[in-house]
This record gives sequence, C-alpha cells and structure tokens, in this order.
Amino acid sequence: MSRAIGDERYIGKHPVQQPQFWPASSSSPSPAPIYWRDLLESGEVKNIAEIARANKVDGSYVSRILDLSLFAPDIIEAILDGKEPSGLFLSKLTRREPPVLWEDQRRGVGFAKLG
Repeated sequence: MSRAIGDERYIGKHPVQQPQFWPASSSSPSPAPIYWRDLLESGEVKNIAEIARANKVDGSYVSRILDLSLFAPDIIEAILDGKEPSGLFLSKLTRREPPVLWEDQRRGVGFAKLG
C-alpha cells in the first residue's frame, strides 16, 4: 500500500524510488530495478501495480525497469560504475526483455566481453 507523508511517498515503510538510469536512493544502496524486485520478492508489495501507483507511473514502465535486474552482473556493475558504452540509454535497455544468455545481452547493448 502506498502513502504520502509530507512531500515523500512511501511503499509500505520504504520511500518511493523512481529510477532514472541506475539510481541509488538514500533509503537503499540498490538501484531501482533491484530495490523494486526485492520489495516484490519479500512480499512488502503485492504486485507491480502497487509500485506503479506509488511512483505515479504505468505498470508497463515498472515491468520494463524490473527487467533491468535480469542483465548480467558485469553489465549492471559497469553501468553503476559509469562505464557503459557511449550512446547506451535507458530506452535501449528497456526496449524489450533482455536476452536470456548473458553473452547475447553484452552483444545487444554494445559491451565488449567483460570480466
């Protein structure tokens, strides 16, 4: 259940975290895709619609952001470290569900072999 206290919005007891590229919030060291997935897996939120309502975004947007947590760990780490390929934007990462194979993911978003 989402609620507002002052200017801040909350999902359960957690402040709402609206992703930009791979933000970390003051309430969570994790980027939004991982933070939101943790909220779902822990049962603190019931579904994607609850996250969407709390963030005032469409459920399909939340789904696309959640898909970012499916990328290979080295891709996520490189993005968090600011080492993503030039021209890689959120819109490219969320255009469709990531390939299952990490090597296909790397090729698809312009990463040379990492690690």
